[in-house]
Amino acid sequence: MVRKHISFAFAAALAPCPAVEAELEVGRKAPKLVAEFVKGTAQDPTAADGNVYVVEYWAPWCAPCRASIPHLAELASRLGPRGVRVIGVTNEDKETVQGFELLEQMTYHVALATDSYDVWTEKLEGIPHAFVVDQTGTVAWSDHPMNPKLERVLGLVLDRKYDIAKEKARADRIAALEAELEEAWSEEEPDVERVLRCLDALIELEPVNSDRYMAKISFANDFDRPDIAHAARVAAGEAFKDNAQALNGLSWDALTNNGIDADAIAIGLKMAQRAAELVAAMQDPSLEMKASIFDTLARAWYCVGRLDLAIEWQQKSVDVGCEPLTQDLQRSLTHYQKLAILGKQGSAKGS
Repeated sequence: MVRKHISFAFAAALAPCPAVEAELEVGRKAPKLVAEFVKGTAQDPTAADGNVYVVEYWAPWCAPCRASIPHLAELASRLGPRGVRVIGVTNEDKETVQGFELLEQMTYHVALATDSYDVWTEKLEGIPHAFVVDQTGTVAWSDHPMNPKLERVLGLVLDRKYDIAKEKARADRIAALEAELEEAWSEEEPDVERVLRCLDALIELEPVNSDRYMAKISFANDFDRPDIAHAARVAAGEAFKDNAQALNGLSWDALTNNGIDADAIAIGLKMAQRAAELVAAMQDPSLEMKASIFDTLARAWYCVGRLDLAIEWQQKSVDVGCEPLTQDLQRSLTHYQKLAILGKQGSAKGS
C-alpha cells in the first residue's frame, strides 16, 4: 500500500501555521524574495506596485504540491488580468526544476529561492503553503493553496475590501489555541476535555483543514471516545465532500489507523468512492493523485471483503503509470491477487 500524505496526530493538529516568524505574520510587510526565476519574469512581492501576489512554496517531489498546480495555474490565468501574480518558489536545484515533468503546466512564475527561503518557510509545518501579499506589500493571508478561502481572499484584496486586522486576529487566536493544545496534549495525563475543546475551536476557525479532523479522530480513539471519533469522521466527510485530496487522506486514515471498526470502514469506503468520482471528473489530475486515490479505494474494497473490486481498483492504480509509486502499488496488487487465489483454493477444498 502507498503511504498517504498524513501527519501524526499531534503534528496534524498543528498543521497549517498561519502565523510564521515575525516578518511573516499577517498584517506585517512581506520580507524580500531573493530568488532566481526560471519561468516567467522576475517578481517582487514587496514592491507595493499595486499587484497582488500569491507566493507558494512547493517541491517537485511533494504530491500535494503537484496536485495544487492546476488550481494555481487556473487562478493565474483568470485573475492575472486583474493584477494577481502567482509565484511558485522552491529550494530544489535548477536542473531538477527545469526537468520537472509538470513544469509546462505551471503557467505562472517559477523561482528558485536562494537566501530568502528560510525567512519565508522556517516556521511552516509543511508544504505546499501559500502567502497572499496585497497591493502595499503586506502579508494578507497564509495557508494551504488548495484552501477554498484563497480565491475569496484574493477577490476581497483586489477590491480593497479585505479586513487584514480581522484575519490577523484569527491567526493570533489559532496560535493561542495551538499553544494551549500543545500544553493540554503534552501532559503526562492529557486533559481530554480540554484537548477536545481546543480541537473543536480550531476546526471552527479552520473548517477546510482536514488534519484538524484527523487529529480529533485519532485523539478520541486513543482515549476511548469512539462516539466522538465517529461523529468527527461523519462531519469531515460532509465538510470535504468536494475535495478529492482531503477525502483520500481521511479515507486512508479511517481504513488503516486505530479505532477501526465496521462504521469507520463504511465511512472510509464512502469517502474513497467519492474521491474517485471527483478525480474522474477532473480535467488533468496529477498521476500521483489518481494512483493514490485508486489505491485507497482498492484498500476500502479489501476491508469490506470484496477482493474482486480491490483487485480491479488496484490494477487501475498500477495502470496510471505513476513511476515513483508503481513498486508499492504492484506489491499491493500482488497481495490481493494471492489472497483471491487462496480463497478460491479454500472454496474448492470445502466443496
